[in-house]
Amino acid sequence: MCAKDFRRRARAALRGHWGVTIAVGFVYALLAGGNPALSVSVNSQNTYSVYFGDTLDLSYFLSRELLTIFATILVVMSLLTLVIGGCTEMGYTAFHTNLIRGRRVSFGDLFSRFHRIWAGICMVVLRSIFVWLWSLLLVIPGIIAIYRYAMMPYLMAEFPDLGALDAMRESKRLMQGNKGRLFCLELSFIGWYLLSILTLGIGLLWLLPYVSASRAAFYLEITGRADQMPNPEYN
Repeated sequence: MCAKDFRRRARAALRGHWGVTIAVGFVYALLAGGNPALSVSVNSQNTYSVYFGDTLDLSYFLSRELLTIFATILVVMSLLTLVIGGCTEMGYTAFHTNLIRGRRVSFGDLFSRFHRIWAGICMVVLRSIFVWLWSLLLVIPGIIAIYRYAMMPYLMAEFPDLGALDAMRESKRLMQGNKGRLFCLELSFIGWYLLSILTLGIGLLWLLPYVSASRAAFYLEITGRADQMPNPEYN
């Protein structure tokens, strides 16, 4: 199967399910999709600055106490993302894997792996460490590592007894010879991402479920279960 085939399977699976997939994707982005480019720092003059992508100095009209509270909230949010990010990611991938198989899906599927919080934390930490270590060499090895371990959440979502380290090894095995294929699949959406920019990001509400369903189809194909995906009803 090529990128076009995965996208076709995704479109067929999404038809009639756009509402729930958009809702699941939106909540997932809030819980585990990362925080905005936001940080609080103290400069050499002991004044506070808040950065939202571009630098915006709020020290002139916000008190130090308020900024301290703000920074504390950010730290708590980051820790919360670390704690629930992994299990939420597993639920998110399980949702799309069931969707692409033609099974019944619901919004609650996003939280179906919350009983595996510790496994999710281990997955996020272990994956981040290995990607970071490979990134120390050059940017390209880091990118390759991201694709090497891309199937970890799918495997851990499907096999409850699979630990993070075993999932990492299995993902590495599955992605041998397939990293380039996944890269090409994701690259095939570049035009849609550019169009989403023109909609000020609103188009991402539809695009991200499309990408996620295509990745789920890719997962089933490389694990030898392409026959579990219903045939597309349209080309």
